[in-house]
Amino acid sequence: MTVSYQIFGPEAAGMLSEMHRLSFQGGGEQIWSSSDMTTLLAGSGVRALMVSEQSQPVGFILWREAGEEAEILTICIEPAHRARGLAGGLLQEFYGIISGSSVKDVFLEVNETNASALVLYERNGFETVGRRKNYYGGRGGDKQDALVMRYSC
Repeated sequence: MTVSYQIFGPEAAGMLSEMHRLSFQGGGEQIWSSSDMTTLLAGSGVRALMVSEQSQPVGFILWREAGEEAEILTICIEPAHRARGLAGGLLQEFYGIISGSSVKDVFLEVNETNASALVLYERNGFETVGRRKNYYGGRGGDKQDALVMRYSC
């Protein structure tokens, strides 16, 4: 399997939005439109790193840097390409990118019911540092908490 990584900007908003939709449909998380992605990617310190398998884009990580902190806004892998280590590879590439910056801590929020994401983050050095009550809307109007996690560089 040939895996490659590439940084993208607002020009990739439509493709990123479609991957986001495929990755999170039905999970309670808000799906970001192409317009949402364009706005995010035009923001200060926001970057996207895409992973491709056999030259086909299959996922990405979107983050924002501000001084000594970074926030992962989303990370997703299309369902047909999961369980191949691609998300872990994205995180490792991301760590390499920020290692040359002033970032000392990385934060993210994850749905407390997303067991596979929690395993991914814990395996890659994140620890739970907080909780946001009723942050995610679920199916049937149920709400789930978000866990706030931190990785120290």
